[in-house]
Amino acid sequence: MFTLGFDKTRQCLVGIYKGMYSEEIFTACTDKVRSAVETNPCKRFVMDMRQADMLVKTIDFKKWYFTLYKAGLDEEWKKVILLPEDCYQEIADQQILKEYEDIRVSGNIKDAVQWLTT
Repeated sequence: MFTLGFDKTRQCLVGIYKGMYSEEIFTACTDKVRSAVETNPCKRFVMDMRQADMLVKTIDFKKWYFTLYKAGLDEEWKKVILLPEDCYQEIADQQILKEYEDIRVSGNIKDAVQWLTT
């Protein structure tokens, strides 16, 4: 299940993904994102994957980046992907997405919001 909303306090779009993860479902979620981008020119996006059932080793984060880009979240948007803390450390160790300045993968909501709002 994927829900998308607008956080007025932090002025950002927030997508929450719950349940079994699949690339097909993730790609379908971008249709909702595309519509929201057109009506919310806030330029901040959080994809909360902390409640998703997934195997982090099977995820292609660079593909995610380009999927979000195609949905309208271009380099002007700051993007955060929140993962469970235990998954995040594995990703951080691999330095995935480090080459992109407009996106972060995080395991801590406070750190993510701080980066997003600065």
